[in-house]
Amino acid sequence: MRYPYFIFIVGCPASGKSTLAQMICQTFTMFEFATDLNALKEIFLINDLAVECMMYEKSPQEVENTFSIIGTSYFWIDILGTRIQQLKARSIELEQLETIKTEDGGHRIGKPYLWDEVLRRSISTLNSNRCYVFEFSRGTDQAYIKEFNITPREVYHRCFSLIFQNNPSITKDNSLIICVSASHDERERRNRLRKARGEHFVSQQSMDEVYKHDVFCFEENAQLAFPSGFLSYEFPVPVLSVDNTPQNPKHNFACIMEYLKLGVIL
Repeated sequence: MRYPYFIFIVGCPASGKSTLAQMICQTFTMFEFATDLNALKEIFLINDLAVECMMYEKSPQEVENTFSIIGTSYFWIDILGTRIQQLKARSIELEQLETIKTEDGGHRIGKPYLWDEVLRRSISTLNSNRCYVFEFSRGTDQAYIKEFNITPREVYHRCFSLIFQNNPSITKDNSLIICVSASHDERERRNRLRKARGEHFVSQQSMDEVYKHDVFCFEENAQLAFPSGFLSYEFPVPVLSVDNTPQNPKHNFACIMEYLKLGVIL
């Protein structure tokens, strides 16, 4: 019986990734939860405060006071320091910010490179002596695809290439990928509920443009009855796929948990 040290849960927002991650961490207590969402939230806050300072033309002292709510940045201490200095000198424009707050209170990524940087900074914080369930989402950001000259099918492959490059303790031999999917209508319903409850949600623009379709793809095999395979011939990381749409219960989270308990994944 052999378990992975790193379980990556991928899929569109509101597909059910966090629910599955919680189930795994509760059942297999050696695992800790991790995500790139914390790094995203932090850069969202830095840039939201920057917009506030620019809109109200705040003085250097007012800029300091505004950013004091952040305290010490965990992921973006370099960006935070630079942003404060730019605002004090009034040498930054809205167009230079990496993220933009949308009318519905969500955010969108304004600079394509940020997708990679968020992942790099999040992955580099993982301790090589611990086991993690790491959750993240990617989609068809057209600016990102154009910037790096890739196809939508190559988005996650690029992500995992960055993961292996930026944390040598993560390898194809000690990792597992679980792709969680759900219908677009179901994900939108869940996303609206999150917004109504005051939880983190994805802007409607991003749901429609970036996350309308799940772009995760893998090489399938028939060794297990469960939809499975490996990421690619370049990165032969084992993959399990689960459809978390309520009307499609055949391959659900309970099945995933049974496979993990049996230790038949690696």
